[in-house]
Amino acid sequence: MGLVDDYLDCFKSDASKAEVMGELEFHYEEMDPKERKERHEIMRFIGSPRVYFDDAEEGGEPIQSEVD
Repeated sequence: MGLVDDYLDCFKSDASKAEVMGELEFHYEEMDPKERKERHEIMRFIGSPRVYFDDAEEGGEPIQSEVD
């Protein structure tokens, strides 16, 4: 859990946020366009109140409910 904590701590300062954003931009620019598109499609689920991630199944797909 140490890496997660370190990553989340970076959002406490604007300088750290800028550094992380720069790293993300660099890595996404280097990524294969098809892989980048797939990653963005998966990332759009994060924060959605209609998506449930089941921790019990590794490698499972996100489940989107039909509730509005």
